[in-house]
Amino acid sequence: MIQRIQSLYLLLVVALSAALFAVPIYSLETLKVANDGAHTGFQFFNCTSNMVYCILNSITGFFALVVLFLFKNRNLQIRLCNLNMFIICIFTGTIFYFADHSKTNPDSIIHYTIGSYFPLVQLVLSFLAIRAIRKDEELVRSADRLR
Repeated sequence: MIQRIQSLYLLLVVALSAALFAVPIYSLETLKVANDGAHTGFQFFNCTSNMVYCILNSITGFFALVVLFLFKNRNLQIRLCNLNMFIICIFTGTIFYFADHSKTNPDSIIHYTIGSYFPLVQLVLSFLAIRAIRKDEELVRSADRLR
């Protein structure tokens, strides 16, 4: 199970999903004007700051872990990986949607941190896992034809 390359890809997806709970996704810089001058304040957002982020990230990690242990049913693995990629796309969209809507005043600036790129890396890793699973399936089919 672990010696297959798609298992490593899926383990990396699970690890990135777990790391996303600790790493900030974006920060919001606001300009605060006080009596003694202007100050900038930073507010950092991670997966625990929004329930939608928390749910979608947990589903992504859970599906990758489930797909990892379904190594005997490659067709189901491929379908669940496709579903996981769809959920990752929704997660990426919600990150940018909520980041844009978290601006309270027009002078606020959103800074995307390293955590905002984790879902994109997860998407690429899931795609690579699907390719490797399909390659295994073709290898098994060709071996069955020879029998």
